[in-house]
Amino acid sequence: MPSSLTVSLGGYTIVFALAAFILILITFGIFIFRQIQRTRLNSLRREISLTIAPDVSKKVRAQIMANIENVSALRNSLFPRFTDCNMISEHANQPYVQRMIGFDEIISGIDRQLEKIHPNLARRPGQSTYAYLLHIRSIGNFNDLSDHFIERISLLHEICRFRPTVPFGDAELEEVRSLLAEFAKILTRHQELLDAAVSSQAIDEPRGPRSRAKRVGSNISLSNLAADIVPLLTVKSHK
Repeated sequence: MPSSLTVSLGGYTIVFALAAFILILITFGIFIFRQIQRTRLNSLRREISLTIAPDVSKKVRAQIMANIENVSALRNSLFPRFTDCNMISEHANQPYVQRMIGFDEIISGIDRQLEKIHPNLARRPGQSTYAYLLHIRSIGNFNDLSDHFIERISLLHEICRFRPTVPFGDAELEEVRSLLAEFAKILTRHQELLDAAVSSQAIDEPRGPRSRAKRVGSNISLSNLAADIVPLLTVKSHK
């Protein structure tokens, strides 16, 4: 009896049993690998929470938000300005001091205010004020920013920067301040709508290497468009 059992378990039987065992191991390994990949893909597809530090306590989150506000305040304080005390004292009697003040107030009243609403509203490198405001109007989908308003504030900004031969005095500076006050009222009325529109775009935006390359290409095309769509702004004299 023992000899017959040895014969039945020897030879090809052992080879087939070993092959079956290896096949089971390979099948089990493939199954585990597929489960790991499926779990990883599901975690990538999961909606990303935009809440800052959602898993911490309210006290810790408040501290994090305070630190973020401090960083933002530090960034704004370190932003180069033409109208700090030293610059004004050096150029107070120069005819271009109004241009310096106007340039700083436009940046502070438009760019900085929009960045406070949402970081994605920051001006792109090389983007003109005209193209920038058109872009903001299209995002917020509000018509309070008329074409005349955009063209006028863009012209005054252009005069401050690039047209030293065009007069820019106290009257033009007061007009800049009046336009900026109107712009602040428009932002106050549409702040929540603008923030919601930008946040929804950030959620719907695809992620990954291809999407990043696509965004870079779109930014380049928009920068080129910004240089092309700027109209020939005309100077209106004040009587």
